[in-house]
Amino acid sequence: MSDLFDEKIMRACAKAAKRVVVVNKRYVEYGDVLQEMYIWVAKHERNIAEWREQGQHGMNKLGVALFRHGHGMVARERARRTGCSTSDFFYYTPAMIEELLPDVWFYSNWQGSNQVEADMPRGKSKPSEGGNRQAMMIDVSYAITTLPVEDQRILRDRFATHPDMSTEQLAHLWQLTADGLRKRIDRIMEKLVDRLGGEPPFFQQGRKPRSNASAQAETRRQA
Repeated sequence: MSDLFDEKIMRACAKAAKRVVVVNKRYVEYGDVLQEMYIWVAKHERNIAEWREQGQHGMNKLGVALFRHGHGMVARERARRTGCSTSDFFYYTPAMIEELLPDVWFYSNWQGSNQVEADMPRGKSKPSEGGNRQAMMIDVSYAITTLPVEDQRILRDRFATHPDMSTEQLAHLWQLTADGLRKRIDRIMEKLVDRLGGEPPFFQQGRKPRSNASAQAETRRQA
């Protein structure tokens, strides 16, 4: 067991715990989240062994798993303290933000009628519906201002200034490769999601988010 917590694992736990605390606006103490990470690692020794063999790719998987676990832990703690259900909390997903970005720089479009394909948390209307969309626009607009200036410019070029440009054309404009630009935009979107409170803490396989309602339904089916 002592070999389980080597320097790499400890560093991954610390990094994930710090991100959880920052994303959740320090709602919980760093030490509490870090302890939760250690417990998770101790319970998933087989996964850890698998990911070690995959090198950095495996460590990236570990980081994602730790963050999701810690993020869910904070959601449950918030529900316990407030007496709410975890499904009452609102979370942004990359798909939701991407649907809003083409209009976020144009205030006249903040009451637009675009349809979002993201899986919305139960009880929340789509961004296209009434004042809900305007509230989301305000959230996303503010989050963009907290990004580095160059990240803001890339987003604006991609979604507002040159929306009809291909990835290759836009990459040439920024003197990047197409793959490099895609990765850069993915990282920027991740920053935005983090600044808006993180993705929903309940997930299906991969990156697709899942609502609390569907998670509960699956639990009932397995009972």
